[in-house]
Parts: sequence; C-alpha cells; structure tokens
Amino acid sequence: MTQPGLVVLGTRNLGAAILRHFVARGWRAAGIARSEASLDVARAAGAVAVCGDARDPASLREALGRAAGALDGVALIVNAVGAPAAEPGEPFGGGSVADAALDQYRRWGAAVGEAAFVFLSEGARLLREGGDGGTLVQLTGETGRRVPPGQGLWASGHMAARALVLAAAQELRGEGIRACLLVVDAPVDSPRTLTEPGQTGLPADATVAQENVARAIEYLTSQGRRGLSYELQLTAAERDWVP
Repeated sequence: MTQPGLVVLGTRNLGAAILRHFVARGWRAAGIARSEASLDVARAAGAVAVCGDARDPASLREALGRAAGALDGVALIVNAVGAPAAEPGEPFGGGSVADAALDQYRRWGAAVGEAAFVFLSEGARLLREGGDGGTLVQLTGETGRRVPPGQGLWASGHMAARALVLAAAQELRGEGIRACLLVVDAPVDSPRTLTEPGQTGLPADATVAQENVARAIEYLTSQGRRGLSYELQLTAAERDWVP
C-alpha cells in the first residue's frame, strides 16, 4: 500500500537512514540537499532528489514545492540537517563562551536556531497550502538537553530550536498541523557523528541507532488524535536520563 509523501531536509547519514526506512514501508519520499553528492545519496535511498538550501527561505520554499509536486502531496517533513563543520583549529561546538568570538556563536548557535525557524515556517506554509494537515519533525541532539563545557554555543542553538517548536506546536495544532521535537540524547551511530571529537570508539550502548531515530519519527506521525506527542526523547542505554 502506498503511503503519503515524506520530505527529509539533509540526506547524508541520518537523513539517508530516515529515507530508507520510510521508502521500505511504501512511503513516497524526497530528499532536499545542496550538494550533488548528497542528492546522489537520496536517489540511492529510493527518494526523489531535490536541490535546495534548507537554511534559505526562498530556496527551501521552491524546493518544497517541487518535492510536493513530485510526490503528489506531503504529509511529513523532517529536518535532519547536520551540525556545522568546525573551522580549522576550532573546537567542536564552538568552544568556551569566554574564549569564542561572535562569528563562532553565529555559526554554532544562531545558525541552528535560524535553520529551525526556516524549516518550521516554510514547512508549515507548504502543509497549509496542501490543506490536509501534516507533521513537522525537528531533530535536535543531546545539547538540546545537556550543555557540556565547550559546547554552550551549539547548545544555545538547539535550545532555541526547541522553543520555536514548542511555540509552533501550540500555534498550528488547531489547523491539523503538528510540530514535534525529537531529541536524540546521545551521539547517533552514523559514520559522520562518530568521527567527531570525544565520540570516536564509543560502545554501541552509548549511542542511538539511526534506525531507532527513523522508528521514532514513524511513531510520531502514526499517532491517533486521542494520544499525541509533541516532544519525544531517545536516550542511549548507557546514559543517565535527563528530563
């Protein structure tokens, strides 16, 4: 049975795993990315590849429109865009608040919150135009719950994303559009994530499997009206749970 349409922003690593999961379950899927290499990953996952910049409102609006046309409608949009790349010699996460420069804050903190805003506003616009409601899922990492030393800049962006989702969830629910936050409170077991500083060689139980993230998204989008989640957290087995 053919399921509704799904669009994933960011198609490398976790984004590709999400696409593969839903395509295997009969969903029509599209992946939006900027580079040809990332678009090739989306195609390999069985999805329609659409070129677009998820951080630019006009570019994302145009890409979402093309994706909706190719899929004959969209019911689920997921923001799986990854972390910014550290500049040479720069600590992952932006470094300490006392030592970081303003441009580091803008790249690690402000850029994350801005990307969430663009996703939520343009995603809601597309679902409104479709007229059938739908679900927006913003992914956030462990810094959405924990603030490690040296990663305060990055954490500030994830916490801003959470605030935006919580506001959008209340603003859109009356229109049949659900904005959800999925907190992955541990490193994701993906080739890119596990090469980041402090995460190389982690045991499996200290990470979250990509497939479990995809299953959590499927759970969020399949809930009935009498029991809905607007925020869901995945925590690795070896981690203390942080409410």
